[in-house]
Amino acid sequence: MKIGGRFSRMISVIIPTYNEAGDLTATLDSVADSKTIPEVIVVDAGSADGTGDLARRRASCVLVSPRRQRACQMNLGTRHAHGRACFSCTPIPGYLLRRLTGSNRLY
Repeated sequence: MKIGGRFSRMISVIIPTYNEAGDLTATLDSVADSKTIPEVIVVDAGSADGTGDLARRRASCVLVSPRRQRACQMNLGTRHAHGRACFSCTPIPGYLLRRLTGSNRLY
């Protein structure tokens, strides 16, 4: 982590997934709409619905977890994060933006 540089203000967002292509787009859009400097790490557990392909097109980093277990996926993502703070969430549309901004607006 660079102190005083770009990484010192960055939030690393860790999104554990498994067959969640349908909801991942809205979650990634929420990150893009935030005013933070996000690093988006998607930790996929071997999805068969195109989640990994979607994540590779939009996320900063995509990791593959050998275990389909949210805690394991979040820990793996945290080990690869560069941000000063880490935030983990599941791909529920609008959830991430509401958590980062305190907004109750639904998407």
